[in-house]
Amino acid sequence: MRNVINKRLLLLSMLILLLSGCGFHLRNAQPLPEHLNPLYIQGLEQYDQLNRTLRDTFLSADVRLIRNKSEAASILTVRDHGQSRQVTTVDSRGKATEYTLTRKLTVKLTNRDGKVLMDERTVGVQRDWIDVGKDGLAGRVEESQLQQNMRRDLSLSILRVLGYALQ
Repeated sequence: MRNVINKRLLLLSMLILLLSGCGFHLRNAQPLPEHLNPLYIQGLEQYDQLNRTLRDTFLSADVRLIRNKSEAASILTVRDHGQSRQVTTVDSRGKATEYTLTRKLTVKLTNRDGKVLMDERTVGVQRDWIDVGKDGLAGRVEESQLQQNMRRDLSLSILRVLGYALQ
């Protein structure tokens, strides 16, 4: 038994060493140019869930964020177009069973002097959600998790759009 544990530990150690030695990087960890730092995000409420997710995404990409606009090297302006829910499928009783959830934002990047570094771009995500037999808490929890995933994907899309536009 002890021999099996030692072999597994050795295998795990070797795998970790191989990954660290091969230049492995987490997906979507695309750093932005240094001249963007520090970055100020405007247009979203401070305690909005999208703002928190966007800030977390930028921080994980080594972008320094500040809360004082006058100290920023660049300013990301975000206009939230909100989210929509469209019925896509109805059952035989006329009850909606499937929805398409959509969330769109418009982003623009300027430097502190107002020079446009990236023109306005619309970024959006869309997901299908099936609501068959999910009454009460279970349905609300699933939809909440889907909304959270959509915010994360939207934040990663903004980071990719900025990275592409600033190459």
